[in-house]
Amino acid sequence: MKQQGFRHAKALGQNFLSDEGILSRLVEAAEVGPQDTVFEVGAGMGDLSFFLAKACGKLISVEVDGRLLPFLKLKLSGFDHVDILHSDAQKLDMQALLAPYAPLRIVANLPYYITTPLVESFLQLTLPLLSISVMVQKEAGQRILAGPGEDGWGPLPILCRVKTEPVKALDVPAACFTPPPKVDSVFLHMPVRQEPLVPAEKQPAFFRLVRLAFAQKRKTLLNNLMPGYALPRPQAEAILAACGFAPTIRAEQMDIPDFLTLLEQLP
Repeated sequence: MKQQGFRHAKALGQNFLSDEGILSRLVEAAEVGPQDTVFEVGAGMGDLSFFLAKACGKLISVEVDGRLLPFLKLKLSGFDHVDILHSDAQKLDMQALLAPYAPLRIVANLPYYITTPLVESFLQLTLPLLSISVMVQKEAGQRILAGPGEDGWGPLPILCRVKTEPVKALDVPAACFTPPPKVDSVFLHMPVRQEPLVPAEKQPAFFRLVRLAFAQKRKTLLNNLMPGYALPRPQAEAILAACGFAPTIRAEQMDIPDFLTLLEQLP
């Protein structure tokens, strides 16, 4: 890298992890085995890709920075079951690309600014997934792991809980990366539920409700529901009462079963 005059792109969140002990633990935490196809987002220099390739049956690695492709191809040159794509994962038709390989596991190293859109896009795939494992900044990880009444509870952690069982697999200090980022990171492993907490046929209406309920966090649930569903106040109050909710309840206080109860009462 030094010989080629490579400079890390801050805009792409390029912080590379090369500690072999940690890389091995990440692959183990992601439960990757020889029978698995793995879709890796953010391959970087290929350090994690190398360990994934050793463990899995098929690896599809995506990297947006073309400058890294020579390094990545060199790192993975000894494997004939690896496909390397130069692309922006946010613009990929992941459904079409991955459908022939399902069921599969997703492993990603995500910069903070694309954590939410990419995790959401993974979870919205309508093909069999075994798990989603992501390296994210600590703050983003805490938000994904949040529960009702905790800081960060909202549409993203609810989406994750409905479809997966998120756990913190590993803390990764900033000093482990090159260059070191300003904050620590966490590796999350999210095994996909065989049966989601919300039936598939109800999910579009359920997630619409969740988005509307959190539309303006400073407002009560009542005040978010009224414009969201074009409800007059007396009707909205009656719906909350029928659910057994106080008129002052906020979306942050509600768990997934509460939203399902509310969904059944809405017109």
